[in-house]
Amino acid sequence: MLITISRLLARKALARLKTAGWWQANPQTGQITPPPVDKGGLQNAILGCDPADDGHTYVGDWPADILDDALSAIDLAYRKEWGRPASPVELQAVWNFCFGPFKDAQDWPQINEWVDAAAEIAGVPSTAITALPDKDLEALRQAHRDYRAATMPHCSDCGLPNASIAQQEWEFTVKALLKDARGKAQKVLGLKVANRRLKQGQNTEAGLFIPLPRELAEQFPDLGEEDKSPPHATFLYVGTISKGRQAAFLQVCQRVLKTMRGATVEAHLEGPEYFVHPAKERRVAVMHVRFSHDLAGLRWRLRDALIDAGFTVDDSFPLIFRPHVTLEYLDGLASQYTGKVPTGSWTFSGMKVWGLGQPKQVTFGMVPVR
Repeated sequence: MLITISRLLARKALARLKTAGWWQANPQTGQITPPPVDKGGLQNAILGCDPADDGHTYVGDWPADILDDALSAIDLAYRKEWGRPASPVELQAVWNFCFGPFKDAQDWPQINEWVDAAAEIAGVPSTAITALPDKDLEALRQAHRDYRAATMPHCSDCGLPNASIAQQEWEFTVKALLKDARGKAQKVLGLKVANRRLKQGQNTEAGLFIPLPRELAEQFPDLGEEDKSPPHATFLYVGTISKGRQAAFLQVCQRVLKTMRGATVEAHLEGPEYFVHPAKERRVAVMHVRFSHDLAGLRWRLRDALIDAGFTVDDSFPLIFRPHVTLEYLDGLASQYTGKVPTGSWTFSGMKVWGLGQPKQVTFGMVPVR
């Protein structure tokens, strides 16, 4: 357990430095190995860049922290029941006892099969289910457990509703939670829009973006009223910047981006892929952008530098950098993009700052802001 505690403290220290994440690992030893896709020395495995299929073995701080918490809880159970800590042999035995049914299975069982079951009932991708709040996920998990228990043989005396009623309750829970989630999302969106309108005048909203060159931009369809900006990948949307601090904002951006030391980044279009907007009952078709350099790490450094300088980075800042260019907004949660798929790659040596009047260029290396 001392080793477990040391690992946990070390991992939390790494998380504070924004260096924690996911890695490819040897499935027998858990030892970290180089990622499937070379990223110029970056050892992290990154969703959207490295393949997500189960032919690769990934480990990460998130599941490791969950297991650390479980080991701590198991040790506490031994202390309460046996008056002593759990031994390493017992911890391994508990793992083998729980993992035994899976190790030799021909068809790997779905541990959280209720996620796919809920997605099928609602007619949405499974990612729309896992995006729900934790308390809603727990309600779904418990409702599905009751449903499965009620459908087991010889369950007429177990105190649960019969199978037909249990199935109705399970389906009702799924639909009610998703309906409630859509309503909450629409309310939050409305509040954000209202707040931004109130702030107009003295403040402006800014961010750093990577526009496509004309020959690639012309391959993307017009998004109409949804988005009037030219085709681009968002690097970091910051949000409200007061007019009196715009110069300071640009200085921070240049100070961080110059650490790339004049690098030229290659970008490649891949896809299409899809994002789900449950609140609007639609999908968004996008082209994923793969970069030759670690822009995810650069993005973290810029975010931290802006916060240290007193700027507020918008709450929509995602923890996982998923660079993409929007293709089309599609009605319905199962819609597919049917248009021509853009192809190509390009190079760039800086970012565009939009939202501060005329677009500004912030360049990699020791080049001042123009």
